[in-house]
Amino acid sequence: MSIQCRNCGSILEDNVKFCRFCGNSVEQSGVNQGYDTYAQQVQQQVTQGYDPNMYNQQAQQQATQGYDTNAYGQQQGGGSFQQNIYIGQSMGVQQQGAVSKFDGSVLDTFLVALGASLLVGITFGIATPWAICIMMKFIFSHVIIDGRRLYFDGNGGQLIGNWIKWFLLMIITFGIYSFWVMPKMYDWVAKHTHFA
Repeated sequence: MSIQCRNCGSILEDNVKFCRFCGNSVEQSGVNQGYDTYAQQVQQQVTQGYDPNMYNQQAQQQATQGYDTNAYGQQQGGGSFQQNIYIGQSMGVQQQGAVSKFDGSVLDTFLVALGASLLVGITFGIATPWAICIMMKFIFSHVIIDGRRLYFDGNGGQLIGNWIKWFLLMIITFGIYSFWVMPKMYDWVAKHTHFA
Protein backbone atom coordinates (compact mmCIF):
# COMPACT_ATOMS: atom_id res chain seq x y z
CA MET A 1 0.00 0.00 0.00
CA SER A 2 1.35 3.43 -0.92
CA ILE A 3 1.14 6.53 1.24
CA GLN A 4 1.13 10.24 0.45
CA CYS A 5 3.52 12.80 1.96
CA ARG A 6 1.51 15.42 3.77
CA ASN A 7 4.24 18.03 3.14
CA CYS A 8 4.72 17.84 -0.64
CA GLY A 9 1.95 15.43 -1.70
CA SER A 10 4.28 12.90 -3.32
CA ILE A 11 3.20 9.24 -3.48
CA LEU A 12 5.59 7.05 -1.48
CA GLU A 13 6.05 3.36 -0.76
CA ASP A 14 4.48 2.09 2.44
CA ASN A 15 7.79 1.13 4.07
CA VAL A 16 9.69 4.47 3.92
CA LYS A 17 10.46 6.68 6.88
CA PHE A 18 11.37 9.82 4.95
CA CYS A 19 10.01 11.42 1.78
CA ARG A 20 12.60 11.05 -1.00
CA PHE A 21 11.36 14.28 -2.61
CA CYS A 22 11.24 16.76 0.27
CA GLY A 23 12.98 14.89 3.09
CA ASN A 24 10.00 15.12 5.44
CA SER A 25 9.65 12.24 7.90
CA VAL A 26 6.56 10.05 7.54
CA GLU A 27 4.94 7.16 9.48
CA GLN A 28 3.77 3.85 8.11
CA SER A 29 0.25 5.12 8.58
CA GLY A 30 0.96 8.06 6.31
CA VAL A 31 0.73 10.66 9.09
CA ASN A 32 3.48 13.29 9.03
CA GLN A 33 5.50 13.18 12.25
CA GLY A 34 7.23 16.54 11.61
CA TYR A 35 10.89 17.32 11.18
CA ASP A 36 13.71 15.65 12.98
CA THR A 37 17.39 16.53 12.68
CA TYR A 38 18.17 14.26 9.76
CA ALA A 39 15.01 15.23 7.88
CA GLN A 40 15.89 18.91 8.19
CA GLN A 41 19.33 18.28 6.70
CA VAL A 42 17.92 16.22 3.82
CA GLN A 43 15.25 18.77 3.03
CA GLN A 44 17.77 21.60 3.08
CA GLN A 45 20.02 19.68 0.71
CA VAL A 46 17.13 18.95 -1.68
CA THR A 47 15.62 22.43 -1.70
CA GLN A 48 18.76 24.57 -1.51
CA GLY A 49 21.52 22.35 -2.87
CA TYR A 50 23.43 22.59 0.40
CA ASP A 51 25.63 19.69 1.42
CA PRO A 52 27.00 20.22 4.95
CA ASN A 53 29.34 17.25 4.68
CA MET A 54 31.00 18.69 1.59
CA TYR A 55 31.36 22.10 3.21
CA ASN A 56 32.83 20.56 6.35
CA GLN A 57 35.35 18.68 4.24
CA GLN A 58 36.32 21.87 2.42
CA ALA A 59 36.67 23.78 5.67
CA GLN A 60 38.93 21.05 7.08
CA GLN A 61 40.99 20.98 3.89
CA GLN A 62 41.43 24.76 3.96
CA ALA A 63 42.48 24.66 7.60
CA THR A 64 45.06 21.90 7.12
CA GLN A 65 46.30 22.31 3.55
CA GLY A 66 45.31 25.79 2.41
CA TYR A 67 42.69 26.87 -0.12
CA ASP A 68 41.75 24.60 -3.01
CA THR A 69 40.59 27.33 -5.38
CA ASN A 70 39.40 24.92 -8.08
CA ALA A 71 37.01 22.92 -5.89
CA TYR A 72 35.89 25.86 -3.79
CA GLY A 73 35.56 28.15 -6.79
CA GLN A 74 33.40 25.66 -8.67
CA GLN A 75 31.11 25.32 -5.66
CA GLN A 76 30.73 29.09 -5.47
CA GLY A 77 30.18 29.53 -9.21
CA GLY A 78 33.48 30.91 -10.47
CA GLY A 79 35.57 31.46 -7.37
CA SER A 80 37.31 34.69 -8.41
CA PHE A 81 36.89 36.13 -4.92
CA GLN A 82 38.28 33.01 -3.28
CA GLN A 83 41.14 32.92 -5.78
CA ASN A 84 41.98 36.53 -4.97
CA ILE A 85 42.08 35.68 -1.27
CA TYR A 86 44.32 32.68 -1.96
CA ILE A 87 46.65 34.67 -4.24
CA GLY A 88 46.80 37.53 -1.76
CA GLN A 89 47.68 35.17 1.08
CA SER A 90 50.30 33.44 -1.07
CA MET A 91 51.91 36.76 -1.92
CA GLY A 92 51.86 37.68 1.74
CA VAL A 93 53.72 34.47 2.58
CA GLN A 94 56.26 35.04 -0.19
CA GLN A 95 56.89 38.60 0.94
CA GLN A 96 57.04 37.75 4.63
CA GLY A 97 60.34 38.99 6.01
CA ALA A 98 60.98 41.30 3.02
CA VAL A 99 62.41 44.62 4.10
CA SER A 100 61.52 48.21 3.23
CA LYS A 101 64.39 50.66 3.52
CA PHE A 102 66.44 53.48 2.05
CA ASP A 103 69.99 52.30 1.32
CA GLY A 104 71.60 55.54 0.16
CA SER A 105 74.66 56.70 2.08
CA VAL A 106 74.97 60.00 3.93
CA LEU A 107 77.73 61.19 1.59
CA ASP A 108 75.83 60.35 -1.59
CA THR A 109 72.69 62.05 -0.30
CA PHE A 110 74.62 65.18 0.61
CA LEU A 111 76.45 65.38 -2.72
CA VAL A 112 73.28 64.92 -4.79
CA ALA A 113 71.40 67.53 -2.74
CA LEU A 114 74.34 69.94 -3.07
CA GLY A 115 74.53 69.43 -6.82
CA ALA A 116 70.78 70.00 -7.25
CA SER A 117 70.96 73.16 -5.14
CA LEU A 118 73.89 74.53 -7.17
CA LEU A 119 72.00 73.83 -10.40
CA VAL A 120 69.04 75.85 -9.15
CA GLY A 121 71.26 78.68 -7.93
CA ILE A 122 73.38 78.95 -11.08
CA THR A 123 70.29 79.08 -13.35
CA PHE A 124 68.39 81.44 -11.03
CA GLY A 125 65.67 78.85 -10.49
CA ILE A 126 65.06 78.07 -14.16
CA ALA A 127 66.48 74.55 -13.81
CA THR A 128 64.39 73.74 -10.73
CA PRO A 129 62.39 71.01 -12.56
CA TRP A 130 65.64 69.29 -13.54
CA ALA A 131 67.01 69.61 -10.01
CA ILE A 132 63.82 68.04 -8.61
CA CYS A 133 64.10 65.12 -11.03
CA ILE A 134 67.75 64.59 -10.09
CA MET A 135 66.74 64.31 -6.46
CA MET A 136 63.79 62.04 -7.21
CA LYS A 137 65.92 59.68 -9.31
CA PHE A 138 68.50 59.41 -6.56
CA ILE A 139 65.95 58.92 -3.79
CA PHE A 140 63.82 56.30 -5.51
CA SER A 141 66.82 54.37 -6.85
CA HIS A 142 67.75 53.76 -3.21
CA VAL A 143 64.25 52.97 -1.91
CA ILE A 144 63.27 49.32 -1.39
CA ILE A 145 59.61 48.47 -0.63
CA ASP A 146 58.91 44.89 0.56
CA GLY A 147 62.10 43.70 -1.07
CA ARG A 148 61.46 45.46 -4.41
CA ARG A 149 63.51 48.45 -5.54
CA LEU A 150 61.85 51.51 -7.06
CA TYR A 151 62.93 53.72 -9.93
CA PHE A 152 61.88 57.15 -11.18
CA ASP A 153 61.66 57.84 -14.93
CA GLY A 154 60.58 61.49 -14.96
CA ASN A 155 62.82 64.23 -16.36
CA GLY A 156 62.98 68.00 -16.30
CA GLY A 157 61.77 68.33 -19.87
CA GLN A 158 58.51 66.61 -18.93
CA LEU A 159 58.10 68.62 -15.73
CA ILE A 160 58.86 72.08 -17.12
CA GLY A 161 55.53 72.26 -18.99
CA ASN A 162 53.58 71.57 -15.80
CA TRP A 163 55.88 73.92 -13.89
CA ILE A 164 55.08 76.84 -16.22
CA LYS A 165 51.34 76.05 -16.18
CA TRP A 166 51.24 75.94 -12.37
CA PHE A 167 53.22 79.19 -12.14
CA LEU A 168 50.82 81.00 -14.48
CA LEU A 169 47.79 79.70 -12.61
CA MET A 170 49.24 80.99 -9.34
CA ILE A 171 49.65 84.44 -10.89
CA ILE A 172 46.12 84.45 -12.32
CA THR A 173 44.57 83.31 -9.01
CA PHE A 174 46.74 85.67 -6.89
CA GLY A 175 48.52 82.73 -5.29
CA ILE A 176 45.40 80.73 -4.42
CA TYR A 177 46.37 77.94 -6.84
CA SER A 178 49.55 77.37 -4.80
CA PHE A 179 47.49 75.10 -2.52
CA TRP A 180 47.03 72.75 -5.49
CA VAL A 181 50.65 72.82 -6.69
CA MET A 182 52.11 70.36 -4.16
CA PRO A 183 49.37 67.70 -4.61
CA LYS A 184 49.80 68.05 -8.39
CA MET A 185 53.55 67.69 -7.98
CA TYR A 186 53.21 64.59 -5.79
CA ASP A 187 50.79 63.09 -8.31
CA TRP A 188 53.25 63.68 -11.16
CA VAL A 189 56.05 62.08 -9.17
CA ALA A 190 53.86 59.06 -8.33
CA LYS A 191 52.96 58.53 -12.00
CA HIS A 192 56.66 58.34 -12.87
CA THR A 193 57.62 55.99 -10.04
CA HIS A 194 57.69 52.25 -10.69
CA PHE A 195 59.04 48.99 -9.36
CA ALA A 196 62.36 48.05 -10.93
